[in-house]
Amino acid sequence: MKFTDSSNDRLESTLAGVYYGEKKNMEVDLFEVDEDVDGEQFDEVLDELVTDDEDVYDNSETQDSYEDTSEVTNLENEDESEKPWYEIDDGRKAVIKVRNLYKIYKVGTNKVRALNGVDFNVYEGEFCAIVGTSGSGKSTLLNMLAGLEKPSKGEILIDGQHIEKMNENQLVKFRRENVGFIFQSFNLIGTMNALENVALPLTFRGVPKMIRLKRAMKLLRLVGLKEHAMHRPNQMSGGQQQRVGMARALVVNPKIMFADEPTGNLDSHTSKDMMNLMREIVNKQKKTLVMVTHDDSLAAIADKVIRIVDGKIVAVEDRSTNFAEDGNDEKE
Repeated sequence: MKFTDSSNDRLESTLAGVYYGEKKNMEVDLFEVDEDVDGEQFDEVLDELVTDDEDVYDNSETQDSYEDTSEVTNLENEDESEKPWYEIDDGRKAVIKVRNLYKIYKVGTNKVRALNGVDFNVYEGEFCAIVGTSGSGKSTLLNMLAGLEKPSKGEILIDGQHIEKMNENQLVKFRRENVGFIFQSFNLIGTMNALENVALPLTFRGVPKMIRLKRAMKLLRLVGLKEHAMHRPNQMSGGQQQRVGMARALVVNPKIMFADEPTGNLDSHTSKDMMNLMREIVNKQKKTLVMVTHDDSLAAIADKVIRIVDGKIVAVEDRSTNFAEDGNDEKE
């Protein structure tokens, strides 16, 4: 499963920090954006030791935040047992809320319901796997969550923001500041080494050079690739390239990470290692991760598994609460 061509165009504009449709030169040299870094300074970056208790992210740096403008309804007097499962308040913070989501495509004179009334929550710090076969609607659902396609109907709230109401410029800004992407095909820039690839998103956010290089190195250490910092993609294995992709997704300290069949181009042994690393990072960094896959064995380590068939959720397994639901409530 891959993002559509139009979705990839939007993702490229997000990573580049420009609005969709603008034509700009994408050739970037990380070491020519600011003043030159001399050899001694660069060696310090490569040799810097990161202690176990050191935060990967520099908390002294300020980041833009979005005010939660979602409507708050007083439900104190409602019977919890009468609510649909996805509206029951169990005290956890839902960073993603999807309500009554539809995506309908016209194919000739026919209408295809790629998403057919979907409701669910993803909670803060949760590893959520969306599982389905080819054509089930999981690709479309991921595109909707990432703001890469507009729904035909319904609501998508991410960190309190109605992203279905945002225009393209707002979506680019929102993705750039809140979301990290892990791709099936890695999408690394071949002319850049691992350190440069990881630091690239910070370049377009105007982060000073030494800060972005140090943060990128810390993330490479986190994913076990310190010794490969100066290697280009063609000098690394598929598993190593995907680790670089994970570090790049983490470098902007995103609220949410989306993974598109992240082990699709890896062998079974490397896939297992990659999934264990993703599980470890979700736990250590307290990140919210949404992964789409067709493989049940990969979804086995997730906190929540959402199964989708023909555009409808047919089952939800919430392993953190031992909750299971046999699909959506019936809709008119």
